[in-house]
Order: sequence, then C-alpha cells, then structure tokens
Amino acid sequence: MLLLLLACNGNENDSGPEVDTSVPVDDTCETDDDCSSTQICEDEDCVTGDRNNSIDEAESILWDNPVGGTLETDGDQDFYAFTAEGGEYIRVQTTSDDEEMDTIVSLYTPSGKLHAQENDHALGSVQTYDTVLYAYLPTAGDYTLLVEDVEGNGATSFDYELELTEFNNYVQEDDSSGSAGEEIDVEAGYFYAVGFVLDEDSDKDWIQLNLPYDECPVLVTGPTYPLNSDATPVVDLYDHDGELLLRKSEPVPGDDAFYFEVDGGTALIGVEDASGGGSADHWGFVYVRVYDQGYHYPYEQEPNDDDSEASNIEFTWEGVEGDKLGTGLVWGIMDFEDDEDWFAVDVEDGNYLYVNGTADSFGSLIDAEATLWNDQLEVVASGDSTGQDDNFSDIGQLGPLDGGTYYIQITDDNAGEGQATYYRFTAFQSDYSF
Repeated sequence: MLLLLLACNGNENDSGPEVDTSVPVDDTCETDDDCSSTQICEDEDCVTGDRNNSIDEAESILWDNPVGGTLETDGDQDFYAFTAEGGEYIRVQTTSDDEEMDTIVSLYTPSGKLHAQENDHALGSVQTYDTVLYAYLPTAGDYTLLVEDVEGNGATSFDYELELTEFNNYVQEDDSSGSAGEEIDVEAGYFYAVGFVLDEDSDKDWIQLNLPYDECPVLVTGPTYPLNSDATPVVDLYDHDGELLLRKSEPVPGDDAFYFEVDGGTALIGVEDASGGGSADHWGFVYVRVYDQGYHYPYEQEPNDDDSEASNIEFTWEGVEGDKLGTGLVWGIMDFEDDEDWFAVDVEDGNYLYVNGTADSFGSLIDAEATLWNDQLEVVASGDSTGQDDNFSDIGQLGPLDGGTYYIQITDDNAGEGQATYYRFTAFQSDYSF
C-alpha cells in the first residue's frame, strides 16, 4: 500500500515533469545489419523487405539444415538455391505458426524450368506442416526453390521455416511383380508417398502394401500439381493372388484410384507409362492411404441373379413428412461372365426414385448398365447419361411412382467378370421432386 501511495502522490520536492533522456530511434542505415530482421537498407533508410526476391538473389540452403524466412510484404517471393548430384528424391517442407499464411513451394531446374510445385500436400492439408513437396532430380546442377503465399499476401508476422531433405521411400531396381522395389507397412489414418522412375522403355515399377486387415479400403493417387515429367503414369492395383483390382490413368486428388475392400493382407501396385516410354525423365510419385476396415457402402449379397433373389436395399431417411429423403447404398462386382445383380426397392405410393452410380472414375473396368423394373417385370426406365456417366448409366429421377416393389438390375455391357468389374450406386427415394 505504501508503494501505491507514493506512486500516486509523487514527491513534494519534484521540480516538474520527468524528461525522456533516451536516444531517439535512427531510421537511417548504411547496411542491412543496421535494420531489423524484417527490413533492408535502401537509400540509407530501413524499409520492410528482404534480399532474396529473384533467382539471381537466391539464398543458399543446405541439405538437412532448416532456414527461416519471412514473407514481409504482399507479393514477396523468397528464392533459395541448392546443389544436387542428380538421382536424388527429395522432400521439401515449410512450417509456420501464422494461421493467416498459406505457403506454396515451387522447384526449378538448373535451366530455370518449373520442375514441381505444391500447396499443402498432394492429399490435402496436413496439420503438422504448411506445405510438403516431393520431387525427383534427374540431373546434376543448381536447383532453385521458391516460397510465396498462395494468395500473394505478406506481413512481417509471416515467418516460416524451410527444410530440404533426401527422401528414401522410392522404388529400387531391379524389381518385378514377384519382388517389389518398395514395401510399405500401411496403417489407417496416415498417408504414404513413394517415388518411382521408369528408366527404360516398357518399365513397370512395383510397390507392395502390407495391409492392416481384411476388407481394407485402399486409395492411390498422384500429386495435385503437374510435374515436369515425361511420364503419363498408369496405376494398377492387384490383390495378394495377383488378380487385377483396378486400373487408373493419372490419378490425382478428387479423381483417385480407389478399391473399396481388399482382402488377403497384402496388395501390389504397378506403375507404368501409358505409352510404354521410359527414361530418367519418366518419374513421379504415388500416394497411398488406407481407411478403417470395411467400406460404408454395403456389399451385394450373392446369389442375386434375378428378381426372385434380389437383395433388399435398406434406406436411411431424413426430414419430415412432405420433405423426406431416403438414401440406399450398394457396391458389387460381376462375379462371372454375363453376371446380373438385382436389388429390390420398396417404393411408397407417390414417391420419386433416382439411381446414381460410379465405376471407371475409381479405376473399375466395368461398363455398367442400370435398368429399373416394376413388380410385373416391365421395364420402367433404362440408364442414361444423367450427370456424369462414369461408365455407370444413371437412372434419372422418376415419379411420382405407384407404390410397390421395384427392381434395379446391374449388368456389364462388356460382359466382363472378376474383381476389377466393380461399381457402386446410391438409390435416392423422396416424397418430393428434386
């Protein structure tokens, strides 16, 4: 209390207000060292900025030696240079504590061509890092990295850390379907990146996945941004017996290769060039993710080869009377040549029905045809190209329908069979037109 009173009442012997005797801040400078960490010296004045804003001014970065940087102003670009011997796979990552900043990283070859680029990660945003870029360096020389904000924003708080490391998950030669060039123990909830080089004509690289369980959904994709690569990758997925599950050309996020349930404990990925080409410039990365056991679309129950054996579709309903929507989910395969899969749908009087399916966008080899029959086995509708055909002929919204049992028949116009002839569809039933 005594200290508080003295502070408030002052001293009766004070002669006047206190005078500030500190040295005034001098904004003049001779070198950048005379300025703060987010400023440079220009015409003897400290101004916001840095000195690595072009390839000619690129700051040197060493392997496995993180460096810090700041995107101080709008439009700021930070360049970094490093030397490679050629033949390295690399991982480049940025981290930042500023939630307002979103870095995008670009990699340029010694000749100045854009070699690879990434914002976030090939599979989307990740919590631990701001950006993760993977690339293969086919030739020796001085490469350049560019860090900038994806929206071109900048601020003195836009601090980041940049790290360049050699990446060791890649296919090693000589590999074959019986001896994969890379083996991964995969777990649900993680992503796995694997590099490959198709170094000669007709080369095919092989990756073995050790799966955590049966009924394991497996997704394979590629980088979001284009690569400076001559490869047009085609990805095959095989089960433990070597049976083809899917084939997908140039998978990318949003257009992934995806098999709903893989059994047997292992799977095999084969990667080749669509034109059969090969060289040190035929390189790329595949990204693998597995999901929790069992796909959320129920699998068809065989035998369901005609209306008398049709599998019932269970609907999940939401909304209130006069505004109710039900969804029923199914996936299946053509188990044998000329197989037919039949599904029964109980439709309430006056309701509408819509069937929407997918097939080859995931890598399926099926050309699925959907047909709707009534309980008199009269064709109500055949599939068409409603929405995106995707080698599954959707049945556009029908109704209002008479109440009763209807049948959805799925066939393959290619008369194919086996696990690679898979499909999925959603049946929508509603008491209103949409």
